[in-house]
This record gives sequence, C-alpha cells and structure tokens, in this order.
Amino acid sequence: MLILSRKCGETIFIDHEITVTVLEARNNRVKLGVVAPKEVGVFREEAYLQLQTKKKQAGNTEPANDDNDAAELIGTATIDSQTA
Repeated sequence: MLILSRKCGETIFIDHEITVTVLEARNNRVKLGVVAPKEVGVFREEAYLQLQTKKKQAGNTEPANDDNDAAELIGTATIDSQTA
C-alpha cells in the first residue's frame, strides 16, 4: 500500500488517466474527487462489496466495472463520469 499525505486542492495521478483530488478534509472525514475514463469503475468499498455479493448470487463472477450495472444493482444513481 502506498501512503501519501495531501492537502486540500492537491491531486494524485494514477496511470496517466486517473486523478484523485482532495476537495475537503475536516471532522475526521475527507472528501475526494475522482476523474477516470468512463470504462474504469470507481466505487466506495461498501458499494463494491455489495455489488460483488449480488453478482455472485446471480451467478456472475466477473468483477464490478460498470457504473450503470452498479447503480441498478445497488439502487444508486449513476455518477457523471468525466475523462481525464
């Protein structure tokens, strides 16, 4: 695991296509902004795990990688995806 310290407004680049920017940090919470290609799934851990459980129950063993499938399976709205 790579551990980095960032201040509000600072960004991390991942593989030239994904950026993670610290938008806010207060009260033991950090708000992050993620910009990734549309084909890259970006999920909160609990949503990802819930999606994987539902996919296993449905007999699909492929990892989650589609925002629309995730939204449909876990009952959330899709995210406006932006590309880097």
